[in-house]
Amino acid sequence: MRKKLSVLVITVLLVFAFFVPANATELDEFSIVNQVSFFVEQNYKFGVTSVQLKNKALEYMLETGDTNLDNVLKAMFEGLDDFSVYFNKEEYAEFLGDVNASLCGIGASVVKGRDGSVILDVIPFSPAEKAGIKSFDTIVWVEGFIVVGMPVAEATKYTKGEAGTVVKIGIKRLGTEGVIYYDLVRANVETSPVTWKKLDDETAYISLSILSVNADFFMKEALNEIDKLGIKKIVLDLRDNPGGHIGSTVNICEMFMPEGPVGYVDYKDPTKMETYYSENKNPKYKLAVLINGNTASGAEFLSGGLQDTKVGVLFGETSFGKGTVQTTRELLNGGAIKLTVAKYYTAGGQDVAKDKIVPDFEVKNSYRQLKEENFLPLDFETEFRVGSTGEGVKAIEQRLAVLGYMEEADDKFTEETMDAVRLFKLYNGMNTDPFVEFDFIAYLNNIEYDKQYEEVDRQFDAAYEYLKGLE
Repeated sequence: MRKKLSVLVITVLLVFAFFVPANATELDEFSIVNQVSFFVEQNYKFGVTSVQLKNKALEYMLETGDTNLDNVLKAMFEGLDDFSVYFNKEEYAEFLGDVNASLCGIGASVVKGRDGSVILDVIPFSPAEKAGIKSFDTIVWVEGFIVVGMPVAEATKYTKGEAGTVVKIGIKRLGTEGVIYYDLVRANVETSPVTWKKLDDETAYISLSILSVNADFFMKEALNEIDKLGIKKIVLDLRDNPGGHIGSTVNICEMFMPEGPVGYVDYKDPTKMETYYSENKNPKYKLAVLINGNTASGAEFLSGGLQDTKVGVLFGETSFGKGTVQTTRELLNGGAIKLTVAKYYTAGGQDVAKDKIVPDFEVKNSYRQLKEENFLPLDFETEFRVGSTGEGVKAIEQRLAVLGYMEEADDKFTEETMDAVRLFKLYNGMNTDPFVEFDFIAYLNNIEYDKQYEEVDRQFDAAYEYLKGLE
C-alpha cells in the first residue's frame, strides 16, 4: 500500500510540477513551495532534494486532504533536523522578537493584576518611560477598550503595532484620582539580555541570557561600566542561554579572546569554511564561565572558545550540544523558514554537535529544605516603611528572599524591599499599595515554609571561589 501511495505521489508531483493554476493566489502558493524546496536543496547542510521535499508536501495533502499552505510547508520540513522549521506569520513575529530582543510597542512588561494589567518594568528610553509611566501602574483602558479582567495577552495586543503609530492608553495610579490617559507613539524597544553586578572590589558577575542581535552592544556597555571600577575578574553566566545571532556571538568572543581564530563554520559546500577571528591583542579579563544542559548553540561556541583559548575556566554541567548554524528566509506569505546551513567548531576545533561542551569542573546545584525555625519572628505590631530598620525588617526580607522576590535579606527596609513587597502582593492577588499592612504580614506568616525548597547555587559558588584564588 505504501509503495502504491509513493507511486501516486510521484505521479501527482509530475502533474503539480507542470501545472500552472489559473487563480493568482494558487500561483503564489505554488511559487512559494517551489522556492522553498529549491532553497532547501541548495543550502541544507545534511542534504535533501527538492523532489523529496515536494513528495512530502503532496503525500501530506493526499493523506490528510489539507491544502493549507502553512501546514503543507510544515510537512515539508518533517524529517529534517530538529532546528530546521517553517514558521507561520505569527510564529515568525514571535521568533523575531526573541532573537532581536526588540518589541514594537510602548516598552513595558505587564502581568495580570486584580484591577487590570499591572506594569512590572518600564524599559529605559521607551515610549512608556518618556511619558512618565511607572512600575505598578495599572492599565485599565486601551484604544477605547476597557481591559480590566481581560487576559494580559488580549490586553497587550492592543498596545503593539507598527513603529510610529499612536496608541491611547489609560492607567490608574495609587494616590491619583480617576484614570490618567496617554497618547504614546509606538517604537521598536530594545531589551537587554545582559545584566551585571559587582561582587567585590575585584570581581563582577555578568549574566547573558540570549545572544540576540544587540547582545554585543549591551555586553560592551556592561564591560565599560565594569572597567570604570577597575575590575578584571568576571563570573560569566551562560546557563540556559539558547544561543542566537552569529554576528553578535563573534563580537562578544572578540571582547574576551586573544588574537586569532575564535571559531569555524563549515557549510554544505565542502570547499567553504568560514573562520572568524579576534583582533584583541590584549585580553584583560579572567573568566569563570557557568554552563549547564540548556547552554546551546552560540553560547556553546562562546564558552567552548573561551575554554580553548584558556581565557575562561568552565564550571557546571555538560552543554546541550547544538553545533549547527541556521539561517532564516522570509516568504511572500509573511511566514519564514529557519534552515540548518552549517556546522560550527570552536576555536580549538571542538565538534559541539558530536561531543558537546564539557566543563573543566563539573558541579551540580543542590536543593535544601527550608526550616522556618531559622527565620526571625514576624512583627505584627510595627508599621514598616522605607527607612525602617531592625529584626522585623529582616524577618520580612528573609521570607521574601527564599520565595524569590529579592536577592538577600538584611535589616534595612529599602525601595528594593518595597518593590519586593508589592510584587509579592501582586502575584498573590492582593492590592499593590506600597504599604506593609496586617494582611500582608499574615499572608507571609501562613506560608508553610517547611514544605519549600531553595536552590543552592554551588556552580556559582565554585566559580566565584576560583576567581578569588587568582592573583
